[in-house]
Amino acid sequence: RRVCLLALPSSKRTRPAEAISIMGDPSADDYYKVLGVPRDASEQDISKAYKKAAIRWHPDKNQGDAKAEDNFKKVAEAYDCLSNADKRAAYDRFGKAGINGNGMGGGGASFNSEQAEAIFKTFFGSADPMEMFLNGGMGGGSMGGMPGGFSCHFGSMDGGAGGAGPRMMFGMPGGMGGGMGGMGGGMPFGPELFSQMGGMGMGGMPPHGGRGGARNGGRSVRPKRSPRFNEIPLGTPVALTGLKSTAHNGRTGSISSFDVERQRYTVKLDGVDEQLSVRPENLVQRLTVEITDVQSEADRALNGSSAKLLAWDGERARYHVQLHTGRVAALAPGSVILPKDTRCVITGLESESARQYNGTWGKVVSYDRDSGRYEVMVAEGSHLRLRRECVRA
Repeated sequence: RRVCLLALPSSKRTRPAEAISIMGDPSADDYYKVLGVPRDASEQDISKAYKKAAIRWHPDKNQGDAKAEDNFKKVAEAYDCLSNADKRAAYDRFGKAGINGNGMGGGGASFNSEQAEAIFKTFFGSADPMEMFLNGGMGGGSMGGMPGGFSCHFGSMDGGAGGAGPRMMFGMPGGMGGGMGGMGGGMPFGPELFSQMGGMGMGGMPPHGGRGGARNGGRSVRPKRSPRFNEIPLGTPVALTGLKSTAHNGRTGSISSFDVERQRYTVKLDGVDEQLSVRPENLVQRLTVEITDVQSEADRALNGSSAKLLAWDGERARYHVQLHTGRVAALAPGSVILPKDTRCVITGLESESARQYNGTWGKVVSYDRDSGRYEVMVAEGSHLRLRRECVRA
């Protein structure tokens, strides 16, 4: 009798200790405990924790489960706070009272379903794992060859032709290529699993199955993500402001990409072959705006004229704008009207019911001149009416 031994490289035998995360507790009254991360967690740790929790508790995966839906809202609320540097700093210092005045204490989440779903869609973009989940569950797939020589076939859990349960087939040294997946549903959360396993075979056939990840040096290529309504469009001219490295403050460039997980824009600087990764709050969009409600006699004639935003002075809460005469002036947000479709951040809301929106990014839908208020979209189907001074580009 011959004995076939399987030897795996040492890097495959055990999972690194740092890759093991503690599952959060949505019933906790502390945002860090909700996501299961320490108080000194990095932004990447917070993003990873939210990703796992959001997929676990998503209502589409737990239909009819009111507790899961409440947990989904709680993890969204925790992520919304801890992923925003300003909100997190206020929370660390004052607790939930520093964020919205009411928080999650006493049971249910203060976030509604629309807000939670908006955060979920913003995080995942077009690579929505729930769409793959709803298209039929785990389909068949075949993992490509690994060093040491084996391939692994996963049977379908939901009507796939691959059969029930996982099967392992030992191949010749050097490994075997990926095979044909089952005819059942597509692999849920496929892109993440593909990148960890080093490539998969072709998934189930459309329309019922999803595509497996193609081999690409052990990684899959993520689908191109459609930008969300509250993201600054690619190519938008911007200026840098409020950076700790003050040498870059005031420099100009344009948006070249946005990293959803890290919540960072990549800015290609003007005049040099250099790019910087920047938080949204460290950008001001260089838009053409309308001047309004200037009260001083010397400058009252500027009302109704256009100007270009050049920079933002965070200490004085003033825009630096270039007037049509070429002169540069400092104007408060209440003295400018932002154009339609401007991506904006909400600030300065004081009531307990509205304070939760401070630091939230949205899009200007319209401006009502009679009331002097913007209509700002903060989630799909959710709009706020805000004074000019509470909105910044």
